[in-house]
Amino acid sequence: MDYYIYVLKNFANFKGRARRAEYWWFVLINILVGLGISVLDILITASFGLVLHLSTIYYLAILLPGAAVTVRRLHDLNASGWWFVGLVLFSMVTWVLAMGALFGLAFAPAGFAFEWFLGLFVVGQVLGLIFVFFMCRRGTRGENRFGPDPLAEDDQRKIES
Repeated sequence: MDYYIYVLKNFANFKGRARRAEYWWFVLINILVGLGISVLDILITASFGLVLHLSTIYYLAILLPGAAVTVRRLHDLNASGWWFVGLVLFSMVTWVLAMGALFGLAFAPAGFAFEWFLGLFVVGQVLGLIFVFFMCRRGTRGENRFGPDPLAEDDQRKIES
């Protein structure tokens, strides 16, 4: 929970490095909180007929902190945060094209059929798995171009205490 609070406090900090624990605890707690809020949303809608979109509000609220910790995690791997931006843009473009192919929307290129939708879906899934693999790797040992090793800083604190 400390990592989650730390990420929220540093919601706009795109500099420095984030260790694996900081990133993955934030992801795990987001999944759990998001599921809880979604269940609450469903219960309120079913009981009172009132649609509040609480889960949408929550996910919009954590969009910036999530992006910041993801960029810092990429920095720990000695990768630029622009890789994340590229992945998000690629995902958005392929999603729009895939929906166009699936629903036969006018903006989809001529002949853009279900096979294209399936192909884009598979490419997106593979890229997502590759991204997860990289986010699970240990960060660069020692200092890199984005700052000092956060694990080395923790080791130093243990020695000093």
